[in-house]
Amino acid sequence: MLDEYDFSNAKPNPFAQRLREQATIMLEPDVLQAVQQRASQDNLSVQQEINQILRHYLQNQSIKLEDLLRKVIREELHAEQNLGRA
Repeated sequence: MLDEYDFSNAKPNPFAQRLREQATIMLEPDVLQAVQQRASQDNLSVQQEINQILRHYLQNQSIKLEDLLRKVIREELHAEQNLGRA
């Protein structure tokens, strides 16, 4: 950086903290390698790829949970009906 720039009166961006939160996570080597490959294919950083994967999972989680609950209820009703016939 050149000496002619004067940042002595510079102030940090007050909105920057609201944009992202820092979290340290430990990934297993195979998971990290898969994410790195996907990130490379999608032309994203590893951080962006992980955010995208997690966001997609969280948005679709409720649908999968609903399907699982329906399955369990059907199985329980079927089991109850079979007990009543015996």
